[in-house]
Amino acid sequence: MKRFKFIIIYLIYKLKMKFALIALLAAVVVEGKTCRNDANCASNFTRKKCCSHFQCNNWCNTTRCRVDTCGKQLCAKTAVEFVTRMVQGRRAMPAIPARPLIAPLPAVPAIMNINGLPIPGSSRPALPGIPARQGRAAIPAQGMVTCQFSTEGIATLPVK
Repeated sequence: MKRFKFIIIYLIYKLKMKFALIALLAAVVVEGKTCRNDANCASNFTRKKCCSHFQCNNWCNTTRCRVDTCGKQLCAKTAVEFVTRMVQGRRAMPAIPARPLIAPLPAVPAIMNINGLPIPGSSRPALPGIPARQGRAAIPAQGMVTCQFSTEGIATLPVK
């Protein structure tokens, strides 16, 4: 670091400031390199953190929200927290046919014998109706899906 300062001071003295400023900017600024973890930012001696906008920074203090390819929203400060995940597939589901309304049935009175007395077990209580049911088409099987966050795209701030 001491040698670096000496070189800058020498360039300021000899080359009249304009070249020294260019050299200083070239040494400090790293062009917008996208990152996914702090290892990608390790080569930059001033910006060591990989933040939620997938750029190297000095520190990560802004929480940003992103939506992955499966539609799940996640809010985080660092890029490491935006993980790629695998969603388990599902089996095929058969179609369900529609069922019409079944009307309720009234009670049936008991049958009378010759003497006018009811025969036991010959009566029936009222039966409730069964409501109609909508049908559903068959759903095909779905394989395993990878859900990942895009390094480009919209990042929003969380709702307070």
